[in-house]
Amino acid sequence: MELVKNEFVSMISHELRTPLTAIKGYAGLLQAYSVPDRRAEHYEAEMTPVRQQQYLDVIMEQVNHLEVLIGDLLDISRIEAGRLALHFTEVNMALLCRRVTRLAQDCVDQRQPGKYHIHCNVDADLPLAWADPDRVEQVLNNLLDNAIKYSPDGGVIEVLAGTQNPSCMFPPMEEQNLPETRLQQTIGGAQEPLILYITVRDHGIGIPDQQRTQLFKPYSRLEHTAIDYIPGVGLGLYITHKLVQAMHGEIVPDSREGEGTGMTFTLPASGANQISLPHTNFITFSRSEKSLVTSI
Repeated sequence: MELVKNEFVSMISHELRTPLTAIKGYAGLLQAYSVPDRRAEHYEAEMTPVRQQQYLDVIMEQVNHLEVLIGDLLDISRIEAGRLALHFTEVNMALLCRRVTRLAQDCVDQRQPGKYHIHCNVDADLPLAWADPDRVEQVLNNLLDNAIKYSPDGGVIEVLAGTQNPSCMFPPMEEQNLPETRLQQTIGGAQEPLILYITVRDHGIGIPDQQRTQLFKPYSRLEHTAIDYIPGVGLGLYITHKLVQAMHGEIVPDSREGEGTGMTFTLPASGANQISLPHTNFITFSRSEKSLVTSI
């Protein structure tokens, strides 16, 4: 455990230092250019409005990265303490998926115009979900961030939502079968599944077979030379997994190395049986998970 602790401290230190170094460097340039005498002595290039905006964009990008990292660490702390509360209500998943997809597309277009094409395909009659809307949005953002991160060559990324199991990207494997749920709802005297399926699918580098068992473990990251330069401490999928479970769903990967990945999670639909589900829920660690994190 001491080795795990040292590796984690080293990883976090590096992840914090990198954006701070960038922020300090670009803020220093803006500061230097703001003083005419200092600029004349040490800098030949002129501080144009375009260059100033570029520097500010880099600073904001790094600030956002820090914000996400600190948010993940706070979530881990709250989950461990059993203090991360989820507030359940009816959620219009069609609107939420479209909004998150549009914002993700706008974000990547600002950085790399035309490289990614994020599409949203939602069933027209998609029922309302029974979940925490803020945490569902967090889950979708985490999965979209991963889809972008693990598609270094760009391409199409899809968000699919419906009440039927999405077709697998690849020939089905036993461990890729989506979980069945016992949550049911009586509609017109017939038993209908009370479940929504939401899939985020990319066509990137995929997940090697030997790494799939590590996907939802804390502080683990996909090892691939194509994404070694991308920052991260391996908390996103772990937190996503815990959030989906706390909202009475499951999350399952469908991937093949070199061809892409689909991550599908389920949520209960709002309906006659929602009274049996809580309006507030608290996430807690299992004993083995807690021993790992508290040792760190």
